Amino acid sequence: MRFSLPFLTLLLGLLIGAAGFAWLDTGRIAAPGEDPRLAIRLTPDERAHVRGEMLEFLNGVAVISDAALAGDRETIAETADALKRGDGGGQAIRQKVPEGFRLMSRDLRQGFAGISEMAATADMESIQRATAETLHRCAACHGSYRVIPQSRRPAGLATPPDG
Repeated sequence: MRFSLPFLTLLLGLLIGAAGFAWLDTGRIAAPGEDPRLAIRLTPDERAHVRGEMLEFLNGVAVISDAALAGDRETIAETADALKRGDGGGQAIRQKVPEGFRLMSRDLRQGFAGISEMAATADMESIQRATAETLHRCAACHGSYRVIPQSRRPAGLATPPDG
């Protein structure tokens, strides 16, 4: 079985993204020292929501890649369309995260919107390129931010900040 260069590039990107996902909680990076990524403090439920969305994005990229190889425009459109919308469950999270994170999230969803729009008429190589570009957005976010547990009671405070 032969694979195209864009597919192999995309597969490598998925593997790198999955490795970044595995490091999300620990903050470990290859170089010794402190993790330079900006920490975003979220509650356990918020962290679970973010993780769920990231997993949906990775799975969606894999589905779109497979569909592009098979020439399945309907699956490409349906998958990308679902990923561009989200489930609306992240409203509270959007209020807590930095502007840069919100912009990256919006840009990622716009990338999926573009893939959805091009699914009907674009050549499969263009769809694969757009999918790879979207995956690069995932990698950029993982390289910039990390999600850590929100402290229930920061040092020096008698009551938790959220109540």
